[in-house]
Amino acid sequence: MSKSRIDTRAKARCLLTEIAPYETPTLFSNWGSYNYVHSLKGAAQPTYLTNLFTRKYVSVPFKYRIKKNSSATRTLSLVHPNNSDDIVEFYNKYDIAIIRACKRSQFSLRAPHHVARFYTRGKGAVGDLKQIEDITEETAYASSYFCYSRFSHLHKFFDSDDYTELEKRFSQMRHLDISKFFPSLYTHSVSWAVRGIIKTKSQLFGPEKAKKDISEKSFDVAFDSLLQNLNYKETHGIPIGPELCRIFSEVILQKIDATVFQKLKDAGVELGKQYWCYRYIDDFYIFTNDDAAYIQVEKCLIAELEKFKLYLNDDKHIETTRPFISPISIRKLDISSYLNGLFDRRHELRSEASSSEINKLRALIKDDHVLFSGVSAFLLTSLCNQICRLYSSPSIGGTFVSIYDAVYVYIDLAFHAFQMDIRVATSFKITSIVLEVTKRLDRLLLSDQAKLMDKIVYEMRNAFESALFQGSSVECMNLLIAISMFSDRYPLSPSVVNECIDTLRRLHNDEYSARLKKRLTYFEIVSLIYYVRDNPLYEAQKALLLSDAKQAISEYDPIQYAETAHLLLDLTACPFLSLQEKNVIIDAAMRPMASNVDPSAVGYFRNFVSGRSWYFNWTPTPLTADGKGCGMGDHGAIPSYDVARHGMLQTHLLKKQLLLSY
Repeated sequence: MSKSRIDTRAKARCLLTEIAPYETPTLFSNWGSYNYVHSLKGAAQPTYLTNLFTRKYVSVPFKYRIKKNSSATRTLSLVHPNNSDDIVEFYNKYDIAIIRACKRSQFSLRAPHHVARFYTRGKGAVGDLKQIEDITEETAYASSYFCYSRFSHLHKFFDSDDYTELEKRFSQMRHLDISKFFPSLYTHSVSWAVRGIIKTKSQLFGPEKAKKDISEKSFDVAFDSLLQNLNYKETHGIPIGPELCRIFSEVILQKIDATVFQKLKDAGVELGKQYWCYRYIDDFYIFTNDDAAYIQVEKCLIAELEKFKLYLNDDKHIETTRPFISPISIRKLDISSYLNGLFDRRHELRSEASSSEINKLRALIKDDHVLFSGVSAFLLTSLCNQICRLYSSPSIGGTFVSIYDAVYVYIDLAFHAFQMDIRVATSFKITSIVLEVTKRLDRLLLSDQAKLMDKIVYEMRNAFESALFQGSSVECMNLLIAISMFSDRYPLSPSVVNECIDTLRRLHNDEYSARLKKRLTYFEIVSLIYYVRDNPLYEAQKALLLSDAKQAISEYDPIQYAETAHLLLDLTACPFLSLQEKNVIIDAAMRPMASNVDPSAVGYFRNFVSGRSWYFNWTPTPLTADGKGCGMGDHGAIPSYDVARHGMLQTHLLKKQLLLSY
């Protein structure tokens, strides 16, 4: 890995890192908003496109659900592009104010510390300290606008010397969690945190001069206003998913942390003596040597949280004594030990006996007290790393040794683990494993390549059907995007695509429609069109997809609704739609603004938008110009997968996995 210098002159770069949730389809990014603000704003363009990005309607975010774990889901929000200018202005005007507001807490493990200047590029990227960040849709870019203090991810804290020192000093640890944290936040509470509740309320409801003072777009008022604009003017609850909203919550919790610290100190309970407290987002870890100290800390914390209408979740109150090691940490150690032994036995493994290895894995992870979702990403990452090691040394003493059996066993273990925990994060992990295996097919004998490809496609289809059956929409689309790499040789039947469309339609009601129509959503429409393309085999299915798209765009004005704004731009740019199909979609979008839509306006919009990439990346970028990494090697070649799609998937996964815990 190496460092690249971030291009801080690109003021709109916050749109790439702070706005879209991480849990989106693999080929989605917020590139369209960045590119518009950075490159297209002010240029000659269709009036409708200008309205789409600048018309200050009350915007409605696109809300969608993902699996949180085996028993719960989470609703995330994708905000409307017309907020892009306001977001860029906010970051550029108030980035220092954000940093200051996040320096008050001694408890926080993760808070904005300074504006990022460098970032580490992952494996496969090229860069050095002299290279300026290359912000294009095909390259990796920094994962966040800010650098964060202490620990970027919670597991790094548990692996740190700080955690070990706390175990030496304190005998008890409690883990507390705020109940329904993000949905419970009020946008006005940022002013409570910055100015104080009494002062804020007196300014809001007091004399006219006080009202004028608070309306002068100070940091807290601007933050409050921006969050409301992103979320249909709602003041209760904030959009879940964007990094911007985690920063909002950090400002509030920093105030609570600082107040708790001072009140405990005034009461003679000092940090480092009677207790220690760390917080990671909305999780508190309290270390004490006796119950009396803990009770004082908890009582003070509860009181300060309640002032902001926040409450602890009694169901997630976990208490432990030394040694401070969680069941999940124990399970990870067991998994690491097993996988190290598995790698040592790699030349003894046989594909027909992979079920015995799965049984060993079952025995390790079967524990009623441990949710598998706590270790699944770690397991899949470890398997991926070991697969790369397998390929790096397929010989003994200079003699070629087939690693087919070992790779087969690893693939079996990976897909078995994925089937037990189908989530967005694990869908990225399993796709990464498939990419690592397929791009190194040339290391295998020709006969083994074919068998391994059959195995991969079989497992991918089974996983796809499982995700569909469980109603895991985004996860299902990620698998479909990966399966598309093999569609030329292993196409899904039209009946399977029909079943996918029918099943996904039943999942959704139109949130803002009294008629509760069933239809596909934005992510599903673009992902399915990416798979069916303009293949005549799927002509009927493509017609169904476009019908749902037209219905959504006709009923929900893209100028106001985030879902249809993204859908309109991506379908207009889609290379697999005819001019007529695009015209129908654009006409449906423009009709609310004019009873008679000018055909020339439709054509101008179509031609302008079609020539650019927006949010869903339709156009593959090959791995290399010479075909390396596409299954063409010394031992033969099979036309096993689409190299260009493989390269594009690899690029997008690199970006998304910058944010993963493991």
